[in-house]
Amino acid sequence: MPANPILRCGACTKPLSPDSWSGGLGAACSCGAVTRVTPFPAMTHAPAGAAPEAVEAENEASCFYHPGNRATTPCDDCGRFLCNLCLLKADGRQICPACFATALRAGTLLEYQSKRTNYDTVALALTTPVLFFVWPALLSAPAALYMTFRHWKSPRGLLRKPRFRYYLAALLATAEIVGLFALAVLIVKQLPFFR
Repeated sequence: MPANPILRCGACTKPLSPDSWSGGLGAACSCGAVTRVTPFPAMTHAPAGAAPEAVEAENEASCFYHPGNRATTPCDDCGRFLCNLCLLKADGRQICPACFATALRAGTLLEYQSKRTNYDTVALALTTPVLFFVWPALLSAPAALYMTFRHWKSPRGLLRKPRFRYYLAALLATAEIVGLFALAVLIVKQLPFFR
């Protein structure tokens, strides 16, 4: 439990001991007032992480962000020295806040992603125009093949799914390209100067 959390009586403002934190049942203060205390769970837990230590000698490394704090670890990405306060652990690396923000914007921290593009669904959707119109398939079938091969190893959706959609998209796109080629050959053979 943290050192000396202070909750006060609503009537006399005297500090209440943690024994009187009744969780909503009510307890009598020394002034006689009945108080009901339901603290946040964080008040009863020790703080996570180690507190930063002050730099004591001139030859000690200090934190890049807090010059008064002793550096404990370098950032795995940029090499800046960090105190315990600045150290962030993400995807098995120890990084500084700036590198964390950069990686978060770039989407390279898989552990902290809240959304992902389902490229398999996009590739499959690109193969459907041939069902309604032939000419859009001239662009959408090669685009579906490109999406399939380009994003084959990209992180899949947040819910792990098999690669079935990639296989189906590649199969349909290949079939569309072969079908369009066969249609073009038939049209060309019908032209008078190719007879």
